[in-house]
Amino acid sequence: MSGLMEYVSQKVTGAELVREPFSFFEVKDFVPAELYREFISSLPALDLYKPLMHKSTLRNGSSTRFELPLSLEGISIDLGKVFSGSKVAIEVVELLCSEPFKRLLLGKFGSDLEVTPYPHLYKDFAGFDLPPHTDIVEKAMTFGWYLPEGADYKESGLGLFVKSEGGFEEFRKIPYEPNVAFAFLRSDDSWHGAAHHPSVSYERNSLFVTFYRRSHYRDGALLVNDPNVDRKEIRIHE
Repeated sequence: MSGLMEYVSQKVTGAELVREPFSFFEVKDFVPAELYREFISSLPALDLYKPLMHKSTLRNGSSTRFELPLSLEGISIDLGKVFSGSKVAIEVVELLCSEPFKRLLLGKFGSDLEVTPYPHLYKDFAGFDLPPHTDIVEKAMTFGWYLPEGADYKESGLGLFVKSEGGFEEFRKIPYEPNVAFAFLRSDDSWHGAAHHPSVSYERNSLFVTFYRRSHYRDGALLVNDPNVDRKEIRIHE
């Protein structure tokens, strides 16, 4: 893992850090190309995911976003089974959940927040539309990694917005392109959203690590108050 961590560290350290209107950065070629190809080839089938019943992503009562948590308290998640035995995929996930990677991100932002990582895979489908929002206060930092095979649907990437009296204005698009990663700190101004309305249906794959504030962590669970999702806690293994 040390070689991969060194590569990732160089990528993150060298990325441009934008601080206004909120802190974020974007990285291209987040991992070496051969590792990326193996990772996306080992992505699990949809039947391992569960629909995320987020109110904003429901269409006619059905979810357009499916989630597969990669670390949960009290549940043994076999990453080898999830990723068809791919040692590369397991190594990458373990790196993204590691203390050095967490310190790398916090150091990039100059933050000393106490946070707990929650890694999860997403599959989004036609009709997915998450309007501009700032995330719940329990979230401190978000890391995302896009996992497409090509750049055909780059416009479905994350939009970053400024809010004004007239509504929202997008000032940056992080493209949904192969091996693009990004991270941002949650704030009252961290408006972001994404829409997936392709003319041809396809799976929009990504891996996110959401870093929750440890002040909301009690007895093996993160206590969350998310009005968009019917859950009060997320059980995370540490």
